[in-house]
Amino acid sequence: MIEHIYMSQHPLIAAQLRQAMRGVASTVTLITSIAPDGHGHVMIASSFASVSLEPPTVLVCIGQQTRIHGPLLASRRFCINVLRAEQEVLAVHCRSATGTDRFDHEAWRFDEVNGLPYLQGAQASLFCELIEHHAVGTHSVMLASVERVLTSAYADPLVYLDGRFRAIDPTR
Repeated sequence: MIEHIYMSQHPLIAAQLRQAMRGVASTVTLITSIAPDGHGHVMIASSFASVSLEPPTVLVCIGQQTRIHGPLLASRRFCINVLRAEQEVLAVHCRSATGTDRFDHEAWRFDEVNGLPYLQGAQASLFCELIEHHAVGTHSVMLASVERVLTSAYADPLVYLDGRFRAIDPTR
């Protein structure tokens, strides 16, 4: 039986959910898009998942107040770059830099087909087209078809756990 949650409990439950989610390891991704005016945008996201292989579909959750939200909705195209453990410096740089300074790294490339920025050497780069989006609270759930995939030869993901970036021990 599901109990009704009263609005007076909302802040407490939100704090409890935040604490609970600190214990859930998430793959670190950098989401990129190009605004209609040609400016590139990038943000870190850990709310990303595969939805279906037939048709190839993924989802990513993006805060409605982020700089990438509007341009992504306008262009309807974006790239999800799944970071390898050795790319933590890029995640830290994107978290602290602003605007186009986030693209100041030699690993960034621009796709010849659609112009989207992607990371050369990422564990995977998924080139996507937005199918639909749904506003849920402060975020938008973006469902997208995967148009093309670039992958690395080995899996060594960068994960986010308990408020920190971490590598997975491949010997375990």
